[in-house]
Parts: sequence; C-alpha cells; structure tokens
Amino acid sequence: MFGQKTVVKGYVFDEFQKPLNAVEIKSNNTSTQTNEKGYYEIQVINQTEIFYTKSGFQSFFKEIEPNDKEEILLNVLLSKEKPTETLDTIKITKKRKQKKPAQSIELSSEIIQKLPTLSGGIEDILKTLPGVNSNSELSSKYAVRGGNFDENLVYIDNLEMISPNLIRNGQQEGLSLINSTMIDTIYFSAGGFESAYGDKMSSLLSVNYRNPIKNQYIIESSLLGTNATGDYLSKNKKFSVIGGVRYLDRTLVLNTFSEETEFNPKFFDTQTKIRYEFNKKWEINYIGKYSNNKIAVDPKTKQVDFGTVSNPVRLNLFYEGKERDQYKTFFNALSFVFKPSSKLKFDLSLFNHHLEEQESFDIQSYYFFDKETASSSTLPLDIGLQIDHARNDLLTKVVGIQQNLEYSFCKKNKLQFGAKYQKEELQDRLNEWQLIVDNGYSFPSDYDNFPPDLLDDGDINLRYAVNSKAKISSSRFSGFSQYGKQWNLSSGNLFFTGGIRGTYWDFNQEFNISPRTQIAYRPKSEKNTEYRLAGGLYYQPPFYREMRDLQGNLNPNIQSQKSFHVILGNDYTLQWKKKKVNLTTEIYYKKLDQLIPYFLDNVRIRYTAQNNSEGQSYGIDTRFSTELAKGLESWLSLSYARTTENIDNRGVIARPTDQRFRGSLFFQDYMPTFPSIKMVLNLVYAAGLPNGAPLFTDPYLFQNNLPDYKRVDVSLFKVFKDKN
Repeated sequence: MFGQKTVVKGYVFDEFQKPLNAVEIKSNNTSTQTNEKGYYEIQVINQTEIFYTKSGFQSFFKEIEPNDKEEILLNVLLSKEKPTETLDTIKITKKRKQKKPAQSIELSSEIIQKLPTLSGGIEDILKTLPGVNSNSELSSKYAVRGGNFDENLVYIDNLEMISPNLIRNGQQEGLSLINSTMIDTIYFSAGGFESAYGDKMSSLLSVNYRNPIKNQYIIESSLLGTNATGDYLSKNKKFSVIGGVRYLDRTLVLNTFSEETEFNPKFFDTQTKIRYEFNKKWEINYIGKYSNNKIAVDPKTKQVDFGTVSNPVRLNLFYEGKERDQYKTFFNALSFVFKPSSKLKFDLSLFNHHLEEQESFDIQSYYFFDKETASSSTLPLDIGLQIDHARNDLLTKVVGIQQNLEYSFCKKNKLQFGAKYQKEELQDRLNEWQLIVDNGYSFPSDYDNFPPDLLDDGDINLRYAVNSKAKISSSRFSGFSQYGKQWNLSSGNLFFTGGIRGTYWDFNQEFNISPRTQIAYRPKSEKNTEYRLAGGLYYQPPFYREMRDLQGNLNPNIQSQKSFHVILGNDYTLQWKKKKVNLTTEIYYKKLDQLIPYFLDNVRIRYTAQNNSEGQSYGIDTRFSTELAKGLESWLSLSYARTTENIDNRGVIARPTDQRFRGSLFFQDYMPTFPSIKMVLNLVYAAGLPNGAPLFTDPYLFQNNLPDYKRVDVSLFKVFKDKN
C-alpha cells in the first residue's frame, strides 16, 4: 500500500504489428483495456506483475522491477493461440499404454538419427551405455557384461530375431536388423530381464515399430547410401502401413584402408508393418523383412611398417584371388490381437525365418620384408606364402507359432502367460582350409628334424582343414508365466515382477526351468530415489554354432549354457544448477556354468562344442544423464568389470570379452546465438580386450591384451524448419 506508484503505458500489437483493441490488462486490483489504437495506461505499485489477456491470443505477463521512474513505456506483442490437434492427442495417449519392461531403460528414437555413425543402426547408441562394449565401428555386434555377441536377445514387436551365422567381419555385416527410422519405442536391459523374454545369458533389446498417426515420408541420403520410409493412415484410422527401404555402400570408407583392395559391397533391405483394426476388440498385424547383402573383395597389395626409427622394417604383401559372399534373410510374421475388454488381451503370432548364407573365397598372398629397410642384422630376410580357401553354405529355416495372454486385475496388478513352438531345419556345408609356407617350409612343420640342408619329402601340412556336411531337424518348446503387482505402502511404493520360464529341445532331450524376479522400491521419504533388486537363472540353449566344433563335427550331447544373475541397482535424481541429473548405478554378479569355450575370429565366434568350462562375471556400471540443453539429453557412462573362466579345471583365465574399464560420453548441445545449429559428440575410451588365442591353439598360452580403444565422433547439423 505504501510502495512507490508508477504509470505503465504503451501499445499492444498482434503478430502482424496491428493494434489490438479491448486487451484486458490487470495488476493487483487495478485493470484497464486498450483502445482502438491499442494504447493503454495503468497505475501499478513497483515490484508487481502485469497480465495481458485477450480471447484467441496467448496470455502474457511482465514483472515490474523497483525503480525511480514515474513512467514506464512497455509495448507488448500477443501471439494467436494454436488450435488443438485432437488426433495426435488420442494417439499419444494410446502410445503411453505400452509398458516398459522391468529392469530396463528406455531410449529415445530421435537420438539414433543424430548419432554420427557409419551404419546408422540402433546398436551404435547401445555402445554408449555402461556395460556394453564393441571395439569396431564397422560392426553392429556388441557384448554386454562379459558375454559374447551370441548372448543378446533382439525383439521387434515381441518377435525374436535371428542373425546370420557365417559373417566373420564388420565389412560383411551391412545393415542392422532394425530399421531405425521406423522405431517407436526402444527398451534395453543389460541383465536380469523378465521371464516373458527368451533364453539368452546377457542382454535384451526390445523394439516396437510405430503405428502411423499421420501420412508422412522420410528420405535420407548420403555418400554411403539411401534410406526412405513412409507412413500411411487411412481416413477411417483403421488401416495403416509403414515401410522402409535401405541401401548401403561402404566403398568410400573401405577404400581408406592401408591396403589396395577393390571393394564392392552392396547391402539392401526392405521392411514393412501393416495393421488393420476391425473394431475395438480385433486387429491384425503383419511384419515382413527382406535383406540381401553382397560382398565382392579383390585384394591387391598392402604395406605394413614397423620396427624402430634406426631400424625400420617394411612388410610387403601381394594378393591374388577374390572373395564373393552373399547373405539373404527373409522374415514374415502374422499376428492376431483380441481384446474382449480393457483388462484382457490375447495375441497369436505365426512366424518364419529363412536365411541363406554363402561364403566363397580363394586368396593367395605372398609376403617378404623389404631388403632396403630391413637393415638390422638380427632380422633375416624372410619370404612366405599363404593360401586361404572356403566354400561354406548354410541354410536356416525356422517356422513357429506363439501366443501371449495378459490379464490386468487393475492397473497395479497383472498376470501374463505365453507359449511358443518352433521347428528348425539347418543344412550346412563347410569346406575351409589354410596353407602357410615360410622360407620353403609348410607350417606347422618339424624344423628340428629337417634343418635347411636336409630335404623333407613328407606331405604338406595344412594349418587347418575342415570339411563336413550336416543336416539338422529339431523342435523347441518354451513357455512362461509372470505376475506383476504394485503395493502403495505407508513408507513407499513397492513393485514386484516374478515369473518362471521353461524350455525343451528334442535334439538333446533337455528340459530347463528359469525362475526370474525383479523388485523395485521407492520410499516416500526419498521421492527422488529408487532401489532395485533383480535376479534369476538364465539358460542359453545351443542353436547351431555352439553345436559345431572346430573340425565341423556336431556334438549331439551338447547342453545349455547357464548364468545366475544377481543385480542391485539404484536410481537417484539430484538438482545441479537448476537441472535434473539422473544417476543410475548397478552392481552385478553372474555365476556362469556349463560354458562352451570359444575363439574369436574377428566378429565370428567359433565354439569348441564342449560344456567343459565355468566362470564368473562381476562389475559396476554407472550412468549420469541430464538435459544440459532443453530437449537434448546427454549422458556419461562408466563401467568396471571382470569376466573369467576355468576350462577343464586348469586355472582361471580371462574370457575373450574381459574388458576391465570402459567410459563413454554422449553429449548434445546447440549454439545459444543460433539455436538451429546443433552438435552431437560421442567419445569412447576402453581398456584393451584380451587378444584371444588363435584357432586350434591353447588359450592358456595367449593371455595378452590389445591396446586401449579410443574414438571420437562429432556431428554438426542445422535445422531449417522444426516440427512446428
């Protein structure tokens, strides 16, 4: 009442700078309106707020700071209110009903489009998360918490995917299984996932393709290829189609390698999802996928320099021959969904996988040390020859049926059942060998008994030779039951999900039971904290590669590998400079049993087909995430882990995926002066993995580590027009 009084006056305009009449202006208990010229005057007490309102326009308020002026000039511009889009609102409400699996994190599909990668696949964003490692930018393979590349589940719309088996390096992989421009939701679990999901020992990646809410088209093009995606929604909103076509050619990248090689890789992929809703109770969905990857490689020459500054050495390599590989994948699934009420949901799916893999190469390489640079007297001039030959074919056919039943007693109480049957047929032809000749002697060779002055008239020894054929026909049965409930206690909220899963494979007559549990607690006294406990027994039945030993023979008595998980986690939210920072920490331990030892051949895994190993994996994962800029999430991931095994009770050694430390930073920001220009930074530092024992050798003799892995990617992009 005794504050200094000031007169505020000025004009009010619209977006086109035209005067607005009858704009109501309020301050404390005083009010007025603008005249036909948009002019107004109002007397206010300093340190107050003035409100400007008019029907059809967005409201505006201004805080008046204390000053010594008797008059303040304040011109105001009001924007028109935007119309409400009821269609989008309805669809967003439906989207929120998708339940996030327990013991998982949700990732934004928009981030994938911004991350600078060579493949553009969803796997590249997973590699920035704690506990996930992959030291190859050309590969979509990833290992989680000490597991290998075969221990990860991948689901698209609740249907499990199968990857090709013969791919041996990142140059052959091509496109990701998942089309990132078709994604709606992404859930990832690094372990301890629910019973509703399949039988792998390490991780779960569950992706849902979106149901279109409007007609739209997306086209991406670069020097590496093209990606086109389209959404269609009928006028009655019952029929929708989303489809994508991708083409990738990495020739420009591969030609930057140190060798002179003619690369001609071509990767093609098309995917579609069709949905028709008969009524509120019945709908039908179809998902189809076809990919064709062709690789043609004609190596020519390569040079490798090593040694010291005073004694440099150059290794020269010359090649003859070529490699021709082809990988085809077909996938079809038809799903029927019946929802008789809001509480009950039943779905039945028919699916089939068809994979054709062909690997063919004959490459002969010669090498010698350059005589002019090999100046050291202790390093003799060396010359040698290597021949690699392969004619490998694998045909995989999987057909099956699965059903899921879900009943919700209420929003906090849910019961689920599921059953699955699949028939598998595999036909394999393996013919591969390697010859190494060094200074005229085949390797391996008995040099002690045949010195250079004596002639060895024995047979030429191949380093290895595998020649086998196999045909397998088997059936798998699996099922689960799961119950989830939430209790609102006086001290906090308790969430529980528990279930049991069973599998049977008639090939080895093996039956397994897997109990799994996830518990979360949010105390009311600490509203920004959640405690989690997850665990269970996870079996991994052999598929094909685990059954075939290094000589190509099948082991009919092979058993499932198994892993017992215990995971203790904490989610904590704190305020830092007016921003929310989420800190997620997980401590885990995995007891591994009935392990099948394996050798890493680039990204191909070659198993010994014997359950003669046991081991353990333990570590801690931490992730800091926040929005340093509004709408742009960034995070820092840190991991420390150990993974060991004991083969035939010979002693504890590191497994091939034992990566001690890994840190990654995913950072997004924009220029304050030019907010339409944005930046994405991806930084990775990882301790060196074990170098792995070469094929047909004793892994206990090779226990060295590779150098540390370091990588930085930066992406700059400008938004010319935003979604509004």
